[in-house]
Amino acid sequence: MATPNLRLNKDAVIFAQEQISKGNYLNTKKTWEKEKPTAENEDGYLATHAWHNYGLWFLAINCEESQGTKAYYEFPLGNFDKIYYSALVAAKTRAEEYHHSEIVNATTMLIELIDQKAP
Repeated sequence: MATPNLRLNKDAVIFAQEQISKGNYLNTKKTWEKEKPTAENEDGYLATHAWHNYGLWFLAINCEESQGTKAYYEFPLGNFDKIYYSALVAAKTRAEEYHHSEIVNATTMLIELIDQKAP
């Protein structure tokens, strides 16, 4: 299976850093598979927000897809309300598997930010 041509969404990294510094994250033990937004959740968010705002919730941009599509964005950060620790761990694991070093580095940094804030 070929890996897509991904690039780091730097705006999403800055957004995630801001959200974490504000305490807008969830450090849960639940797996991301059980917590991630459904297609209906994504559609609902897009009904009230611009594509740029939607894109802030994803660490990667798939350069092989068209802008203004869900397929353009990969590696979700959370549920359009909070950054999820479990989403970051899942993104890091997947990025490591496909050798996307920029995404691995970004997720590592964001995970460390949450770890530093943990009681």
